[in-house]
Amino acid sequence: MVSAGVKLIRLDWPDEPVVGGLYHLGEVDQIARTAEKDLRETTHLLKCALGKWCRRSPGQKDDWPDLLLTHLANDASTEIGEWAEANGLARETVSRGFAVAYGVPPSVLRAELRARSAWLRITRGADCLSRIAADVGFADQAHMTRWVHRITGAPPAAWRR
Repeated sequence: MVSAGVKLIRLDWPDEPVVGGLYHLGEVDQIARTAEKDLRETTHLLKCALGKWCRRSPGQKDDWPDLLLTHLANDASTEIGEWAEANGLARETVSRGFAVAYGVPPSVLRAELRARSAWLRITRGADCLSRIAADVGFADQAHMTRWVHRITGAPPAAWRR
């Protein structure tokens, strides 16, 4: 998640949606220490941790925060207010309740998911940045640039170089 002091570790990771979601890992410190020396071993450790010992966060109840997370993961263009209304909830209730469950408001998670999608397209293709911004749901290229920089530490132009 976006916060001060976050260090991004770039691993060779498949795009498979099988492992998506938010997790609590007990081996985070070991994984971070290993990343300083060997990214291949780090990838292996993370795959093992996700496959064996991880626990999905915050629960398996499939209550509305879990349903909204699933919806956002499948469609990052989801409008929070519309989703709340369709599910008989106030937008404010959804924002506060989701933040309690996942530690971040749904609008921030949605922006991070969009930024991740944009970053993948930026690093893997040659589409113009304004097209990518529009395709992934940002209001404009500047908005995408701020979020990509926020989650990766570098603007899209740097990733293109």
